[in-house]
Amino acid sequence: MSNDTDRLPSSQRAALRSRANGLKATIQVGKEGVTDAVARTLEQAFTTADLLKVKILETAPQSAKEAGPMLAERIDDAYVVQTMGRIVTLYRELPEKPRPTADEVRAEQHSAKPKPRRTPTRGKASDAKKRNGPSRSAGSSRMGGSSRSSNSRGGSSKGRG
Repeated sequence: MSNDTDRLPSSQRAALRSRANGLKATIQVGKEGVTDAVARTLEQAFTTADLLKVKILETAPQSAKEAGPMLAERIDDAYVVQTMGRIVTLYRELPEKPRPTADEVRAEQHSAKPKPRRTPTRGKASDAKKRNGPSRSAGSSRMGGSSRSSNSRGGSSKGRG
């Protein structure tokens, strides 16, 4: 539970705000407001991410400033990082995953099937030419002279008068 005495240090809030800058709101609070369903959705989302943005829709009965602390109270160890407009940014430290024992790691390695090796196919040099098209020699440049003369109308180069 979060309250005024359990606030994040300002340096940590600043770092979290910076990280949240690129995030999009993934959860929305609608006309029902902050409900148990929203809290369950947040709990589920906090299992994979430590920083979430919640959009408080215009139809919600609470403002974002009111909904932020309400959401943080419903989630254990959650904090409001910032409220900007209708977006509330919440933080909760990710739970530590238990590390597997050495026996579990060995058992997993032995149970994994080895991937079959692919041997590269080798073709003849003529196959490469078919794939890449004909090669051009240095003498077959397309930079040859133009068949048109610089005066395409014919006649004199004097202006009309």
